[in-house]
Amino acid sequence: MCATIEWRERCETLGATVTDLRAGGAVLALVTATVRHARGQSLADVAEAVCDAWRAMGASRPWREATRGAVRRIEVTWSTAHGWHPHVHAVVELSGGHTVADLANLSHAWRDAVARVSRPHRPSVAHGWHVTAVRESRGGRYLGDALGAELADSGRKAARASGSLVLADVARLAARGDGQARALWAEYARWSHGRRALVYSRTVARARERAERRLAREERERAGQVVSFTLTEGSWSQVSRVPWGLRAVELALRRLAGYPP
Repeated sequence: MCATIEWRERCETLGATVTDLRAGGAVLALVTATVRHARGQSLADVAEAVCDAWRAMGASRPWREATRGAVRRIEVTWSTAHGWHPHVHAVVELSGGHTVADLANLSHAWRDAVARVSRPHRPSVAHGWHVTAVRESRGGRYLGDALGAELADSGRKAARASGSLVLADVARLAARGDGQARALWAEYARWSHGRRALVYSRTVARARERAERRLAREERERAGQVVSFTLTEGSWSQVSRVPWGLRAVELALRRLAGYPP
């Protein structure tokens, strides 16, 4: 429960950051970067190749010229066919004059970055680097929240469509006593211990700090609101009879007040 609440807060902060960047005229793209991987390779081996290659990419001239900053997350999935598949999902702010197409053309730069740190993990041009534009959709707040949720819990639908398991699936199977899932979860726990889930570049971190201040201000403004509603005697009797009834009322009140559930 605590982890879920923490992720919601991270999604809200990331969503607000993306919204503020868009409002300031920033051009954003969503990048997925992966490396070659195979069944039998350890998570640490593949994941370190991904992390080291991303750092090498960030230090490269093509990347520094095309981008102003980014926030990234390492998503980890697993499948019986291909084993561990750690990969990067990042929201990237483009430099002035550069386009999403320019960023998409850095696929060879990504392959070179991977080869510099671990040549066996060098991906193909077709699968190693994928870029999509971030466009306004249903208003800035929707856009920010959607991207925040996508980056904070990225890859779930794609993983399941390809027959892979996301970490939530692994954890669920491990809790049910599945021996393989328990071993996979233990391996992930060893690798991920002490690592940050979301990593912000310096420029995007400044935008995040501004977004956090705005969210705190909005929270203080909502704190003075009073929300009320009426339940008939029969409705209250029904609500109070079931274990989750009062919790449902609480969630409804939070939504009416504008708080996250």
